[in-house]
Amino acid sequence: PKSAAFVKERYVGPLYDLKAMLEMPKYSLGWTYAKVLSTLDYDPQFYRRPESFASDAEYITFRVYKTHDLHHILTGFSLDGLGELGVISVSAAQFSYPAFIFLDLTSLLASFAGNDELYNEDSEPAEVAKTLGYKFKVISLGLEMGQAAKPLFPIKWEDQFERPIDEVREELNIKPVKDGIFSWYTRPPVSYTHL
Repeated sequence: PKSAAFVKERYVGPLYDLKAMLEMPKYSLGWTYAKVLSTLDYDPQFYRRPESFASDAEYITFRVYKTHDLHHILTGFSLDGLGELGVISVSAAQFSYPAFIFLDLTSLLASFAGNDELYNEDSEPAEVAKTLGYKFKVISLGLEMGQAAKPLFPIKWEDQFERPIDEVREELNIKPVKDGIFSWYTRPPVSYTHL
């Protein structure tokens, strides 16, 4: 019901201002988001807001893309190819977004067809990430996290930005991945030891 109301309202919220967010309390949700995105030189306005939305689907697509990187921060999945399947799987579990389900399935199929090794932890991270076993593990973690978490779609994130990130996660029942090559916690320059 909350998501349906959100879609009806067409809630967009303000643009994310990384400079202002870096002034928020350290390790708050907003500060962490801004610190990670500014360190990686990511543009929080990459997905431009249209003047209007012609359909519910158009609004939902905008909202999914606007909050995508925020979901990376909340879940701990890295903001590159090593963690992308994880956060996409969270979204797939939460609201069955067709494009994300398709990406999960095609990624598994491509790994199955293109790599004869199930998994080899001694390989370089880029090579490990190509294996079927790795992708299956990351997708499974994301699906489990998405199923366990409270709905992420109908949240006015701007109301949460100044709260400690761990407090927000606990309230939403998100247990972030904090180890492994698919976690931003372990990946310089954005790991917590570098923030």
